[in-house]
Amino acid sequence: MIDLRKVTLFVILLCSLISIGIEYLPDGKAFSVTSVAVSSDGEKLVSGYIDNTVKVWSLLDGRLLNNLLLNSAWVTSVAVSPDGNWIAVSNEGDN
Repeated sequence: MIDLRKVTLFVILLCSLISIGIEYLPDGKAFSVTSVAVSSDGEKLVSGYIDNTVKVWSLLDGRLLNNLLLNSAWVTSVAVSPDGNWIAVSNEGDN
């Protein structure tokens, strides 16, 4: 069962941090966030960063589910497909 209060608080916190351009991670590192997207079921959040990474987070418990390192310039936008099975990523320099 999804605890909507926890999800709402997590999203509010993350959006607050994104609005100032910094995301503080549990490992103590801070990265500049460039884009976020939430899956249609509300269970996952995808975030893109200037360090060429895309991270997939669980909104159910805040865990990092996947950390993808791209061989390109920084991520400019991320999106999640309606069924939640695919992630689209755009990066600086894409045409």
